[in-house]
Amino acid sequence: MAEEVLASGIKGVVTYATCDIAEEKVAEPAEVIKKVERLRGMYSGRGTNLRVRASLRQVMMVSEELMEGVIEFSREHGLGLTLHLGEYRGWTTHSLSMA
Repeated sequence: MAEEVLASGIKGVVTYATCDIAEEKVAEPAEVIKKVERLRGMYSGRGTNLRVRASLRQVMMVSEELMEGVIEFSREHGLGLTLHLGEYRGWTTHSLSMA
């Protein structure tokens, strides 16, 4: 989709939705952040109509280590950060309880 945004001239944002806890699988936070870095390398500066951001897919699916790492990476590279706090009442309640 990012290539189409660049080609068409419309404005868009591309992000890698990070998570390191999904069902029974647990990923290494450093490996997840490398994927964000790879996306940044592929698309940052390629056009004025496309921006790269980091993203925390959902707070219930990220470890504290990954959350801190993505926030730090975003700050270091001047990237916007998208947070998905919850899409239904249970997730939202959990998100608010963590504040």
